[in-house]
Amino acid sequence: MKKISKLMVVVVVLTGVFYIGVVGLAQTSSASFTIQPAWVAVGFSFYEASTQKDIAQVYAWLPGTPPYSLKNLFDQWKVGVITRQKVRPALLAYAKATGGYNAIENFRLGEWGSHLLVTEKWFQNAIKNKDSQKAMFYMIDIEFLARQVQEFIDILPANAPKDVIDGLNKIALASAKIDVAKIMNGTASDDEKHEFSAALLSLPKYVQQIILAIIQ
Repeated sequence: MKKISKLMVVVVVLTGVFYIGVVGLAQTSSASFTIQPAWVAVGFSFYEASTQKDIAQVYAWLPGTPPYSLKNLFDQWKVGVITRQKVRPALLAYAKATGGYNAIENFRLGEWGSHLLVTEKWFQNAIKNKDSQKAMFYMIDIEFLARQVQEFIDILPANAPKDVIDGLNKIALASAKIDVAKIMNGTASDDEKHEFSAALLSLPKYVQQIILAIIQ
C-alpha cells in the first residue's frame, strides 16, 4: 500500500505540472472560441504520432506555411534526433502566430482526446497482462484527463456541433463516477465499482464521437 501511495503522489505531481503548463497557455474565452478542424486534427495526430509516416502526416496538416525552423524540428523528430516534447513548444508558437490562443485551444482539444484514447488503450493492455501497478497508474491518469473536460465545456460556444457538446457532457458525467482513490482504498460499494468500470470503459466512445464530429 505504501508503494501505491508513493505512486499516486508522483502521478499527481507530474500531472499537476502538465496541467499548469497547458492551462497557462489557455486564454481563450467562450465568446471568441471557434472550432478549427485543422488544428484539432493536428493536436489529435500529434499526440499519437510515432512513425515517420505519422509525423509527416502531422506536418502536412499544418495550416498555412510553417517556418523553416519548425520544418527542421519535424525532420529531426522523424529520424529520432529529438522527441515530440522538443517539437511541441515551437508548434504551439506557430499555432498562436497562425490563429491566436483559439488555435492553441483547438490543438489542445485534439491532443487531449488522443491522450485519453491512448491511455485507455494502455490501461486495457495492462489489465490483459495482469500488471496491476501499471493499470493503477493509467487509471489515475484517465481520471485526471476525464476531469479536464470541463475546460473545453467552459469555452465551447453554444452553436458548436451537437455531437461535440453531447460527447463532452457525457465525459463530464462519467468523470464524476471515476474515483480511483475510493477504489484503491476499498471504500467503494459494489454499485460504485460497477459505475466506475462502466464510466471508465465508456470514455473512448465519447472521445471518438467528439473528434469525428469535428474533423470528419
